[in-house]
Amino acid sequence: MKSGFTLIEILIVLTAIISVLGILFYFLNPIELFKRNRDFQRVNDLKNLELAINAYLLTNPYADLDGNYNSTGYDEAFPSIFVSIPYDKEPIPSTTITDANGKTWNIIQNSSSTLLREINGLGWIPINFTELKTSPITYLPIDPINSYSSGFFYTYAFSRGTKEFELNANLEYSENKYGGKQDKTSKDGGSDNEIYEAGTNKCLIVGNRLYGEITTTTCKQAPILKFPSYPNGASFSCLNPIKITEGQWLLFDNNNEVIPTDTTAVHDGSTSTSLSILTYYVAHKFSRPYFLSYLKVYSSFSAQGNAPYIKYYKNATWTSGIESPYRECYDFTTTSINDITNAWAVGWGSNAHVCEMEAYGCPFNTEPWIRFFGLDTYPYDVKISDEKFEKYYIVAGGKKINSTTTLPWWAKIDVFGNVLLSSTINLQNVTTSIFISVLPVDENGDKYVDHYIFGGFYENTALAVKISSTGSIKWISTSTLENYSSIKSLERTSDGNYIGVGETTSSAYVFKISSSTGQIFNYRVSTSSSICYSPQKLNDIKIFQEGSNVFYLLVGQTLAEGWVGKIDDSGDVLNCLTISNAEALSILPSEIENSYYILVKFKENNNLYYRVIKIKPDSFEILNNEMYNFIPICESFCNLEIRSFANYKNSFYGVGKYNNQGILSISSAKLSTYKLYPSSFLNKIINAIDKDLIIAGYNFSKGGFIMKIDENGNCPNCLSLPYQLNNFSNIFKILQPILQNLRFLP
Repeated sequence: MKSGFTLIEILIVLTAIISVLGILFYFLNPIELFKRNRDFQRVNDLKNLELAINAYLLTNPYADLDGNYNSTGYDEAFPSIFVSIPYDKEPIPSTTITDANGKTWNIIQNSSSTLLREINGLGWIPINFTELKTSPITYLPIDPINSYSSGFFYTYAFSRGTKEFELNANLEYSENKYGGKQDKTSKDGGSDNEIYEAGTNKCLIVGNRLYGEITTTTCKQAPILKFPSYPNGASFSCLNPIKITEGQWLLFDNNNEVIPTDTTAVHDGSTSTSLSILTYYVAHKFSRPYFLSYLKVYSSFSAQGNAPYIKYYKNATWTSGIESPYRECYDFTTTSINDITNAWAVGWGSNAHVCEMEAYGCPFNTEPWIRFFGLDTYPYDVKISDEKFEKYYIVAGGKKINSTTTLPWWAKIDVFGNVLLSSTINLQNVTTSIFISVLPVDENGDKYVDHYIFGGFYENTALAVKISSTGSIKWISTSTLENYSSIKSLERTSDGNYIGVGETTSSAYVFKISSSTGQIFNYRVSTSSSICYSPQKLNDIKIFQEGSNVFYLLVGQTLAEGWVGKIDDSGDVLNCLTISNAEALSILPSEIENSYYILVKFKENNNLYYRVIKIKPDSFEILNNEMYNFIPICESFCNLEIRSFANYKNSFYGVGKYNNQGILSISSAKLSTYKLYPSSFLNKIINAIDKDLIIAGYNFSKGGFIMKIDENGNCPNCLSLPYQLNNFSNIFKILQPILQNLRFLP
């Protein structure tokens, strides 16, 4: 009798092998492994370069950090950034960039592709290492991708006077990036959160915009501040002190015991500026309180008795002056001033002048908090406003004036939850009018927010209002549409105006708004494309760029399907995607350029699901392996609603309501859970200014609020109470989205 394998047995074995390989591919994810390995090379490359340049500086008394160039240091006439991109392969279109501090840098491609790695000054770094008897390096490393268009390359900058330098690289493995479990970019001691920084001064370039718009923080090379007591009485050390450059230097009379209202800056804090004063103080006014220490004051004076002294402003009064000894320059150490303060000042007698001022401090505790606006106030949207001296939260909503009238309402909140501005918009002959959306904008061109654009509805037509950051109304505008139209989401257009989306009772509309006059131009989403038909509802809009072209991504719903569309400035639909038995609710940019997360409500098998999908608007491809499910808490259609979502530390946070309770649903690739907030509904969630998350909503017993929660949804003494399920229900709810995700395994 012959022995052997049957065809069926072979097929079974092959199927098993393929299944195992598929599962291994899914969990090992070789693409991510390649990214991680490339990041490992980048970090090692920059460390080796740092060692090599330090060796060159230590052993060469005539060290020249820019080779054949002149005056390209940070502290010279033509501060420059050298890049690892060869000029003969990929010329960089920008010849200069302006960093986050407003400093202009020249961009230098020092080398051709054939000389890129040379160490004789002709490579991409202009240092001639061959000047040493033994070079500390045999070739210049370059990024493993080394492409400007892809965003992966190395940069180098230096300061000649201090012989300091900075090296930068862009990392691509998600866990190594800002907010990842192995975050290497925001914890490298540098000033830029999203790129990796090495060198002896990681704050030479604050906001290296060659890598795009990135957030910055204070360089962690600043002195560590030690405070004997915290506001709650505990001692602590400030590991990440802020060099205080915000606020303004002001001049006021010795007899004036309050900070002056004059906003004219009289000193910029640099050694190159000398300010002669007589019997005046020079004060620095903060835009928020600081736990202040390490006050450093430089001055020169002609006679003893004219020594400088400092005061600091606390609880609406100035402290008595602390005088320095008679010498040219003096440092007020951590023992000199050690308190929460809103301002500090330096004063002298006659014939004294300032040569430099410097201060470091810590913003005091920003743990979870809640701010209530009252039973008659209803917040619907909240955004971050990055203004010249501080970041704020701008809240949009409505305020009930009496039993028949509700007016549009807005508020400006600082990082601690303090209400700085709060106002309704007085409209005549109105019963119901509400702000639904807000867009902070920069109208002055200095890259800081100076105006807010609000969208909503006025009676039965769309409403738009422009307000300055100081609270003055610039214009109020309504559309010509009836049928209960509203503006639900806003963006800036490429020509400096605004674009919003919403709908009437019968059709979806796009609203174009003039920046100067507020005139609202209305048009429906075009039906000119044969592959797309108009949605009946639009919920959100986001701007995105493809090359030099600007487009807008819209989400909403047709009669029976979710709708995602791409339009141009004229409103023509260029491409679209429909999703069966669904509604597309909201958009978030992802960490990968030109890809977006979409919050979608699905109806499947008599159940209601909320899911995050990832799409690429250029091809409208849905990346199935990027799907995340918000946990359903009812087994048939019920009063469950997710209204807004945010992405924080690789998890998605959705907020809304379930019956008469606010719900926060937290979803990751492996686990989903949720919390209920009693007697509340939650309208909006965003990432907080410093860390964690911000929620805007309404509580039936306490009124409208914004609340800062931690990553687990907790806010002690706020509204957050864990909702207890029985053990079986907990296990079922956790396993259900994981089992659903198995559909997308290879």
